[in-house]
Amino acid sequence: MVAPWRRIARWLQSFFRPKLHAADKLSRAGSVEGAIYPVAAKTEFIVFRRISATPSAWAKGDATKVQNLASSAFSADNTAVSVFRTDGAQQEALTLAALHLTTKQGVPSKLTGVRIAAAEVASCGVELRPSGGTTGVAAVDACHLDLHGTAEQFQSLTKLILDAQRQGDDRVRTVACEQVVHQIDDMLTLSAGSIDESARRNAERALAQKRSKKSESR
Repeated sequence: MVAPWRRIARWLQSFFRPKLHAADKLSRAGSVEGAIYPVAAKTEFIVFRRISATPSAWAKGDATKVQNLASSAFSADNTAVSVFRTDGAQQEALTLAALHLTTKQGVPSKLTGVRIAAAEVASCGVELRPSGGTTGVAAVDACHLDLHGTAEQFQSLTKLILDAQRQGDDRVRTVACEQVVHQIDDMLTLSAGSIDESARRNAERALAQKRSKKSESR
């Protein structure tokens, strides 16, 4: 008999796979490869969550910090947690760069995200709901979803992610500053239908601040 969480994971896979093609059409060539990006053979697809606190603890798979990491990375008690479907390293970089433009930290910097397997989400009882993103970059927003769960469920999810990281899965993705700058620079070549004016202005401002900072350091 197939376990309930496996049935849910298979349903999620079949439900979301066609949506990747929609994101493909919205993205510039090269930003989206159009194939499911496996973290390990047991995973069907992944979602991606940006983290800003204690990335080193995630990278080490530190099981002693499950509660603190869950609290810092995920909201609790059915508050929506923003995540994104990603299908490869380039789209992860694009997603992190687009999210960076929505913050007040204008100057691009090194960014980090956590890879989460769909089967893990389902097995912890966390709900995965489609929703529209608000970064202003169409290819990223088309892949946005919300996680809904309790503090206990997110702690269970965090433990699974840390266990997988500790056992050898590459669950923590860090994008270097230079890669972030490249993604933001590429955004400025997108057509009006692929990036809104607010995101374009933020991209221009971020690159201008980066150039200014670079000239000051000389």
